[in-house]
Amino acid sequence: MKITFINLTYNIKDMPANRLLHPRHCLPPLDIGYCAALLEKQGHEVDFFDTAPGNLSYNDIFDKISGLPLEGIAVIKPNEMAYELTLKLAADLKKAERGSPYIIIIGPVASASFNYFIFKGSPIDLCVIGEPEYTLLEAAERLSCKRPPDQIAGTAYFRNDALIREKDRDYIADLDNLLFPKHSLFIGKGYKFFYPSMMLKRKKLGLILSSRGCPHSCSFCSPVSRISYGKPYRARSAGNVMEEINFLGKLGVNFVYFIDDLFSYDKERLKKICLGLKYNGLRMRWAAQCRIDDLDEQLLRLMKSAGCLCINLGIESGSEKVLNALHKNLNLANVGKTVKLCKKIGISTVGNFILGAPGEEDSDREITVRFAKRVNFDIIEILLFTPYPGSRAFNDYGNPGKINRYCRYDKLAYGENQAYNDKIEKFRKFFYRDYCLRPGFILRNAPAYVYSAVLNGSGEWKFLKKVTRYILS
Repeated sequence: MKITFINLTYNIKDMPANRLLHPRHCLPPLDIGYCAALLEKQGHEVDFFDTAPGNLSYNDIFDKISGLPLEGIAVIKPNEMAYELTLKLAADLKKAERGSPYIIIIGPVASASFNYFIFKGSPIDLCVIGEPEYTLLEAAERLSCKRPPDQIAGTAYFRNDALIREKDRDYIADLDNLLFPKHSLFIGKGYKFFYPSMMLKRKKLGLILSSRGCPHSCSFCSPVSRISYGKPYRARSAGNVMEEINFLGKLGVNFVYFIDDLFSYDKERLKKICLGLKYNGLRMRWAAQCRIDDLDEQLLRLMKSAGCLCINLGIESGSEKVLNALHKNLNLANVGKTVKLCKKIGISTVGNFILGAPGEEDSDREITVRFAKRVNFDIIEILLFTPYPGSRAFNDYGNPGKINRYCRYDKLAYGENQAYNDKIEKFRKFFYRDYCLRPGFILRNAPAYVYSAVLNGSGEWKFLKKVTRYILS
């Protein structure tokens, strides 16, 4: 059966309400890659279209998608801000001249908000909830045999005037059994990673998800609204991860970003991966998302020797009061020590912060700015408090009426006080300016960013210009 995957984001030039001013990466949707690999192995024909890398209008996007073979299944992965857009695209595809595809949605948004998409008369036929690989395969196998995909665990659909949500599918226990994602869909296709890697050569990016799940209980995080799906931590073996790294190396990849929520959670596994990288002769460079309390000097030195150039650290706030409200179990005293160690060893650090948490006051934000400057990360990223559907915070602060605006890069998605939203956005730009326009910061970082932009071409120049415009606006 022919299956067309569509990664539907907000990057659409004739829909200004769906565009973001805040700069961000453009990363490939690995969950689609996993599904595509499994489906192809079972004999299905796969196509893929991503709205993220381009600068297309809605009509451009629809024309490109409707030109693909849609007589089979169209699988849409909606972005956090593409709720309404998903319904519009699905409805238009149902009316397309080349035939009406069976439409399935997958991904974190589909998992957390299936009742938004499944209703009487909806153009969407099936919603996949949770990890999509085997659920989507089962649905495709049924449809290829002209059988309805009913009573499949991990799905929701509308039948006989009722929304039916089947039982949850068990989490995939042994991730080594999964095929590697179909990386050929993504490599060299315009995806960009902009954290400070300080590579002395042109980057060819590849992504790896080496584990799934996060047992921590931050109030703003939804158990399903992440690519890793769920709280139970499950990790691929170090050997399996090394096989994928070698596979990517043969495709020309020289920089890997590990997008696990908790890449450093299992330190013994991480040490094995580092030793494999250190001695396999590939000289792969990489970055990862880590927690401060998982890291020590011995581990950081091993990571550096194995090619680690950058770690992304979720700090959220410099205020103990705000951290407690967010249920972020973090000892701030360890942050400065770890970042200082990273500087000594030669690993760049990204400090991630959240503004606008309920109960946060002006004094808390000022404390956070002072804390960030004192610690002196190589770069900071400032997101906005977002009570995603499925999170603890959504029960207290979520607003279903504004569900189409749920995105940590955009305006606050809770409350109705526009003046407060504007105040937080104004403070975010002040935070960036106060941090990034310090003479010492510019002298230390500007040469490396300019050199990277020279090596990596127009994409990074455009990003630097966008960052500058955003900070100074």
